[in-house]
Amino acid sequence: MKIRQHQSIKTSSILQNRTQFFGGTALRIAHELNQPLFGIRGLAEHLLLSIKKGWDLDPGKIRDHAEEIIHQIDRITSILKPVQKISKEAQTTDLSPVSVNEAILLSIELLKNRMNKKRIGYHLYLKEDLPLIWGHFFDLCEIFLVLQAAFLDLYEVKMEKIEGIDPPSLVITTGLNNSDLDFPIAVTYDYQGVSNIFTENNFIENSPFFQTIPTLLDRLNGRMTHKKKEKGRQVIIYLPTVKLIKEAT
Repeated sequence: MKIRQHQSIKTSSILQNRTQFFGGTALRIAHELNQPLFGIRGLAEHLLLSIKKGWDLDPGKIRDHAEEIIHQIDRITSILKPVQKISKEAQTTDLSPVSVNEAILLSIELLKNRMNKKRIGYHLYLKEDLPLIWGHFFDLCEIFLVLQAAFLDLYEVKMEKIEGIDPPSLVITTGLNNSDLDFPIAVTYDYQGVSNIFTENNFIENSPFFQTIPTLLDRLNGRMTHKKKEKGRQVIIYLPTVKLIKEAT
């Protein structure tokens, strides 16, 4: 009975963390959309007022307004494109071959604006022709989103307030893991330039969102390691290929 209660509480906690994570992400995306929308509205209202008042608008001014409206619409499209992609994948329940690199790139697109605003650098070293894995694309994206969001939260809540600390950086690498044939794909997240105060406290592992990763990795038949490094921390995700999964079944 106690085991069932523990499992129920753990499942409830994970669901709550996932809801909180995606709710917060949705709010930030809404905030990013509001800025260009207000800009478009302001430009449109100025043009409408000019027409109503019968003002003689310079053709160059009208052209500038039109170009700025197109620019802001393109900005909205760039924000919505990864959201639409991940929303579509979230509705898919079938397992299928999944690209690790594609999931990483999509997760970067979703959080890129937030990282750029905080001047957090990120460097990608993604191996070409990486074998596909078997699972849900959405699950894989969620893992990578959590690994980035926990890093961003640390910086925004704590590190950003400390004077004299330069913005940290994130290095993401994909490659082949030759040391373990059961998990031939390795995805490494190197968090660099992180204060020792936070590496001692295991900032990634203590993030409430981090608790969802083991559950998601179970679905993907993967595993994870994490360790402290000099002025940083490293998390490695190991995944089996489609070929290995099919051979096992």
